[in-house]
Amino acid sequence: MESENIKHLHDTERAQCMRLREFRKYIGLNQAEMASKLKITQQYISLVESCRNPITAQMIYEIRNCFNNLNMDWLLYGEGRLLLLQTQQQQLLEEHAKANSDSTISEKILEELKLQTENLRTELNRAWDLINWQKELINKLMQNSK
Repeated sequence: MESENIKHLHDTERAQCMRLREFRKYIGLNQAEMASKLKITQQYISLVESCRNPITAQMIYEIRNCFNNLNMDWLLYGEGRLLLLQTQQQQLLEEHAKANSDSTISEKILEELKLQTENLRTELNRAWDLINWQKELINKLMQNSK
């Protein structure tokens, strides 16, 4: 029965599962501790490590955020060393910081655009009020001239 469960994973997925277990043991965490860090259950870690379930995209995201010294190329493709060299790790941290900075800049631009939109709306309302006032004035002048 167990061999049937394992067969549904591709060789690449099985290798990823085995490398995740190797990494967990290397850093000295038990399955419950690893599961807590990855925001999943210990049971799911067990299923992954026994090659019954694949590593999900959400798990990859959490792994990358929790363990920035893990070489994701090693985990996903078996390429390179298990841990990143200090320079590679620093480069990834800088890229991550830049991405966060870019999103902060985007948020600031969005806030500025919202403010400008609100200011334009206010100006348009004032212009509309002025036009309505002028229409009323013209109508009164025309009535008085009759």
